Amino acid sequence: MKKVLAGLFAFLLLFAVSSGQTYAATFVKGKAVVTSEHKTEVFYAEAGEIYFKHRNLADREYIYTRIELYKEDGTLVQTRVGNAYNFVSHADSPYTVPEDGNYYFRLVNETPDSHWFVKYSVSDESDFWE
Repeated sequence: MKKVLAGLFAFLLLFAVSSGQTYAATFVKGKAVVTSEHKTEVFYAEAGEIYFKHRNLADREYIYTRIELYKEDGTLVQTRVGNAYNFVSHADSPYTVPEDGNYYFRLVNETPDSHWFVKYSVSDESDFWE
């Protein structure tokens, strides 16, 4: 019985390794109540495309937002303007990281007297079809 279980385990391990699945790297996660602005933690990313994913928590307001990608030294890389309900970096509009280095996102609430409750993550893979 032990040999059968060992063989089954070896087969499953070999299958998992040979299937070549890749997993997305998540650079930073967080939650925020954005009344004016919020900066994410600084994260390291290699040159290429990254995706800012968010889910609104308990929003009942139509809030205009701006999401900006910065280098660690404060150099603005890319800006997106939208609203809290339709603002996601999908597969057709990822953020472009120009070179390997440290970056952060700045979330800006442009609607006075409002609260943007958001849960976010930054990843190197889109979940556009999920």
